[in-house]
Amino acid sequence: MGTGHVVRLPRGGAMVDTAMGRIQFGAVPETIKDTLNDAGGVPRVFVIPGRMFDPARGVSYADLEFPSYFHCFFHHQPVTVICSPSRRRQIESVLREAVFGPAQVDVSLDLPPGLPPADLPDLRAELAYFRMDASRPGHRLELENLVRFIAFDREGNARLGDVTVHHRGGDRFTVLEDDRIVAEVEPDDIFAPAVPVVVSEAVTFEPPHFGITFIGTGHGFDPSTRTSGFILWVRGHGILVDPPVDTTEWMRENGLNPKLIDSVILTHCHADHDSGILQKILCEGRIKLYTTRTVLGSFIRKYRPLVGIDRRRFERLFDFMPLTVGEPVRIHGAEFWFQYTLHSVPTVGFQVFQGGKSLVYTSDTLHDPATIERMHTLGILSSARRNQLLDFPWHHDLVVHEAGVPPIHTNAAVLADLDPEIKQKLLLVHTQQRQLPAGSGLRVAPNGLEGTVVLEAAPPPSSEAIARLDVLAGVDLFRDFPIHKASEFLQMARREAFRAGELVIAEGSRADRFYVIRRGAAVVSRQGREIKQYGPLDYFGETALILDTLRTADVHARTDLEVLTLDRRDFLYFIRGSEIAATLRNLARMRAIDAARVVEESSLFGVLTSTQLTQLLGLLVDDRVHEGQVLVEQGATLPCCFLLDGAEVEILEGDQRKGLAVRGEVIGEVSGLEARRRSGFTYRVLRGGTLYRLPRRPLIEYLRKNPGIFVRLVSAAIESRLEATSLPDRGRVAL
Repeated sequence: MGTGHVVRLPRGGAMVDTAMGRIQFGAVPETIKDTLNDAGGVPRVFVIPGRMFDPARGVSYADLEFPSYFHCFFHHQPVTVICSPSRRRQIESVLREAVFGPAQVDVSLDLPPGLPPADLPDLRAELAYFRMDASRPGHRLELENLVRFIAFDREGNARLGDVTVHHRGGDRFTVLEDDRIVAEVEPDDIFAPAVPVVVSEAVTFEPPHFGITFIGTGHGFDPSTRTSGFILWVRGHGILVDPPVDTTEWMRENGLNPKLIDSVILTHCHADHDSGILQKILCEGRIKLYTTRTVLGSFIRKYRPLVGIDRRRFERLFDFMPLTVGEPVRIHGAEFWFQYTLHSVPTVGFQVFQGGKSLVYTSDTLHDPATIERMHTLGILSSARRNQLLDFPWHHDLVVHEAGVPPIHTNAAVLADLDPEIKQKLLLVHTQQRQLPAGSGLRVAPNGLEGTVVLEAAPPPSSEAIARLDVLAGVDLFRDFPIHKASEFLQMARREAFRAGELVIAEGSRADRFYVIRRGAAVVSRQGREIKQYGPLDYFGETALILDTLRTADVHARTDLEVLTLDRRDFLYFIRGSEIAATLRNLARMRAIDAARVVEESSLFGVLTSTQLTQLLGLLVDDRVHEGQVLVEQGATLPCCFLLDGAEVEILEGDQRKGLAVRGEVIGEVSGLEARRRSGFTYRVLRGGTLYRLPRRPLIEYLRKNPGIFVRLVSAAIESRLEATSLPDRGRVAL
């Protein structure tokens, strides 16, 4: 790599070699893996762009955790961060939380009430113990040991010896040596699109009743393997545990339907364990986030500032399911018990019981009897806490244990001394096979869907009824139905099976059934051309039933396929009294006038999944407007947002034009809709034509169900402010 040459990094961000060493622009999670084995090494200088968060991908561009660990612990030097003063405050706050844990810890919030003080773990003392600087006995590790800051001056310059980084505005930078330009970094260099995902042609994976699929088993400094994280399967439902960054991409690559996974367990807030959480939150649909109040607080303090919304809105992006340590928690019918582990930040591990089988997951922990005894002697661990840590539950059918780098992880040498019968059921993560002691009998967990570990748990007697109710609950069309509708569904639904390649629906045939996929995949084609694919919990066949028309496409089983069906009479009876019929009629109308075309061309809505697109089309209201027509007067209550097709709209503040919106752009003020605030602008039609209204109540409900779309709208408005634009432009939405 020659001096001054701009190189785009595979995971995101850009690199420039200079006389003062490498300078990296933007730092995404696991960015250290792009440079760790490179001849130039891990850079020590990072420039933080104005946009610290990519809402489309759901990642931070200011993730400095592992580069700062690397240089602090291996080279005893801090990294240098160049940014604006306001960004400095945010980065300091995030790094302090990630490295040292929360400033205030009240673990009683996570424990059953009434426990004796001696039984309460003193997490504050434990975190302080791990904060001691091993390279300087008697000294605490401070933030300045990990990072130092250089702020851009008023002219936009930051100097490093003979090298100057000039901020040209937005996310544009110039690198100079002795006042000579050597490189110019553009936004496309930093925010280069991810490599296109190769999606599996068929969905053939059958989730087990009880088992575990490892997404990765490596650690944050390991460029050769995917970072540790896994999917725990319970009754066919997936629970993501500490998903590594780009887990959602991994799922797409493997043809794994995201609807199968509606829950996430977060054990702690280190970047190699929490980077994939926000990505999953911003994926299709809502998720349940299981963690303690203490860990949730750290997660919010790390990621809320990046997203750029207040705490109340951030917490509404997911359904928080608080865990109580030492009390059972039911997730999809399995019994979980959580406990705090011994780590440098608050961390929980757990035990799971299902159908007569069980497993334990340590998460990150220091399982070292000698250190535990020493901490007890120093008064850091109470006798109860020491005993709890030493009395590890090796009796489970499966033991998933981390084996990372001491002194904050478990040394594999300690595990090598375990009894052979324990090693037979022990799988290690956070490590590589070559890093384990030779001849130790220790094994790294298998990766990928093909390596899924199945525990032969006995299903409950009512498993078939439960499975059908799970299907009902998983279909977005029926999600808000009252509980009494469940019994109707159980009585009406019929199971049907098709072999791969078999015709399910013939184009031109009479509409007689509604279908929901329980297992497998189906493909929709029209006149021999494939137009859509469906997977588990997707539904089809509803439009022709509502409109009483003939089928408009063929549907074939792509794989072996199992569906639940309602015949036409039962389906119409089932949805009686709901708004579904009206929504589906509107959906059919939107499809007939090809509204999907302008939605898919929109910069904000063009990334919707098939389900999200269907939901959005169902709430659109088409309208024709004429030149000079005022859609919303400044100071009036906001009735809706607008998606423009043929119409063009100018946005005014008083008499001053602040923006012009054209085809494919969304205009409106999302927060104003929520709070019933008055509009800050006047929206006036400059050129007549077609637009689509997104009515207030349906739009708010749509954004609640799809928090990723809400965040994209908010981020677009924030981006417009960063570029000194008052109003939504190029598809942006004012807040």
